[in-house]
Amino acid sequence: YVYSRPSLNLSANVYYMYYRDQLVPTGRLDDSGYVIRTNVDKSYRLGIELAAGYRPFKWLEGNISITLSDNVIKGLMVEDNLIKDTHISYSPAVTGFAQISFIPLKALKIDFDTRYVAEQYMSNNNIKESLLDDYIVSDLSMSYDFKKGRILPAICLRGKINNLFNAMYISNGAIYDRDAYYFPQAGINFMMGIDIKF
Repeated sequence: YVYSRPSLNLSANVYYMYYRDQLVPTGRLDDSGYVIRTNVDKSYRLGIELAAGYRPFKWLEGNISITLSDNVIKGLMVEDNLIKDTHISYSPAVTGFAQISFIPLKALKIDFDTRYVAEQYMSNNNIKESLLDDYIVSDLSMSYDFKKGRILPAICLRGKINNLFNAMYISNGAIYDRDAYYFPQAGINFMMGIDIKF
């Protein structure tokens, strides 16, 4: 469902996907660091995606989205030969994103965005050692466009501060049996760039 007006956009998407032999990550990596996957007999993904965008002024715009999902393997054999339903690895039940954009000058744009990822498992048997905590990360980016002149090309200056509030979080890792390895993400860092269009 989509509702669209000049200053307001709303959308909702409900989905259900039932799989036979879905290929899912195992939580293991091969010798080159690539994800090892395996087929699971029966599984499904059920969820809803909601999004909204609002632009009250030409210089201000906000966007927000959230996904709520249930991602399940049906009848997986886990420890002690138990068979039970488990959550699919690397499939958080909640993800969210919000962005505010400012355009104080015609050539200048400033974006502040925040993303949220709920806790998730690295392995399909959902043992506690494979659980990654939820996290929130925010970024700030700016761009300034210089129009093409008679001599000079069009130039865009870009800058971005990643992890603005220096959040300590882990978004990935690997697990072998009960031995888990975690990949901490970078703290606050920044990037700058120049785009030149002739």
